[in-house]
Amino acid sequence: MKGNKEFLSTGEVANLWTSYMNNSMGICMNQYALQVIEDSNIRDIYEFALKLSQKNIKQLTRIFNRIHFPIPYAFTNKDINLKAPRLFSDQFHLFYLHELSVHGLSGYSLALTTSVSPDVRQFNVDAMNSTSELYSKTLKLLQSKGLYDDFPKIPTPERPEIAEKQAYLAGWFGEHRPLNVIEITSIFSNLKKSIMAKALAIGFSQTAQSKEIRAFMMRVVKLAEKHIELFSSVLHDDFINSAVYWDTHVTSSRVAPFSDKLMMVHGGFIISAAMTYYGTGLATNMRRDLAVHYATSIARDSKLSEDGMNIMIKNGWHEQPPQAANREQLFRNIDGTQ
Repeated sequence: MKGNKEFLSTGEVANLWTSYMNNSMGICMNQYALQVIEDSNIRDIYEFALKLSQKNIKQLTRIFNRIHFPIPYAFTNKDINLKAPRLFSDQFHLFYLHELSVHGLSGYSLALTTSVSPDVRQFNVDAMNSTSELYSKTLKLLQSKGLYDDFPKIPTPERPEIAEKQAYLAGWFGEHRPLNVIEITSIFSNLKKSIMAKALAIGFSQTAQSKEIRAFMMRVVKLAEKHIELFSSVLHDDFINSAVYWDTHVTSSRVAPFSDKLMMVHGGFIISAAMTYYGTGLATNMRRDLAVHYATSIARDSKLSEDGMNIMIKNGWHEQPPQAANREQLFRNIDGTQ
């Protein structure tokens, strides 16, 4: 505390700021979805999701105002075109919301572990509980419609087993051991996220106003396809099914429901999240060949992310997170001397 002004920790500010940006974008995505979705059950879930994001924005704004912290610009009604025709099927909207709820649960649970202030902790607990409810609603509806792509099954082992040879880590040449359940789960989970990202980027690539952004989104599509083929082949080598594609759930509309800014920021979020999940896969895998696949995928995504960031900076769309004081600048006198 300094005077009457409270200072939150960097961990708290980082997560509150990120949550505000994501919920603001979520409001835009949900408002458009509600204009085109015809399935009443899916509409009900999107109405729940919209109210959740609006509630989060109100709570975040209250916290920011209490600590005299500037409210992010984020996104407004200028970033959505509610008159735009359908770009994605009702089923894809449901799949998309389910995958985004997975991202939300990961984000809020991590944010809770870096929160100390009581109201910030309570916000993350409330948001995580509500997002958990959203996850359950989307999962149940996907299952009832026969759309849920469940994780692969393997035979139940007869007994616990201990790795006896260094070959357990191998995977370069010749024979290698089958994938274990931790590796399968990570690969399959990442596949579903890449498949969602690919379909989303297809829609963005055909509706973006800027030629540069259309080209960037096509790069997202092609890189996602490369990663899908790579990790699907790893599963297929062990006769394990890979995830179902959603490409055909994108319509032929060329009318943009979202601003180029929103599409670029959303694309950046998806790429950043992919690197995070690939990093988790890298840390938990136990085969050398998988480590190379994950590291290479992260490197490819990192280059694409940097190029996307340059586009956003050039167009004045990158709202930078709060950063530390520039001490070098503060040390200098007005005339530039020390």
